Amino acid sequence: MSDGVKNNKARIDVLNQDNKFSNKNSSTSLSTQTDWHPAKIKMELEIRGYTLVKLSNEAGYHPSAVGRCLRVSWPSVELVIAQTLGVQPDEIWPSRYMNGIPKSYQVRTRERLDWQKTNPK
Repeated sequence: MSDGVKNNKARIDVLNQDNKFSNKNSSTSLSTQTDWHPAKIKMELEIRGYTLVKLSNEAGYHPSAVGRCLRVSWPSVELVIAQTLGVQPDEIWPSRYMNGIPKSYQVRTRERLDWQKTNPK
């Protein structure tokens, strides 16, 4: 084998070793994913020409809605932000979603089903 081929093989082996530990699978468990930092979300919006207030107003919400959503779960506003950034809300806030559904909605649905079981018509 020539030196060039040996060097390329060595590089490939090193790359494969590194890839063994990388996370290529986008369906990582939610426990290992973290929410985007609010500053990153704000920066991404500003790159696209939006301020928090401008996006809130254009979406028909109170001027502080988008800013509040960075701290507190608000699924309808999260969807507006995600659509503006071209991603899904669960990509930005994996801690707030399970299988693409807001966790707050899942809790309410479970509570409603439990109530219906204990209080039949």
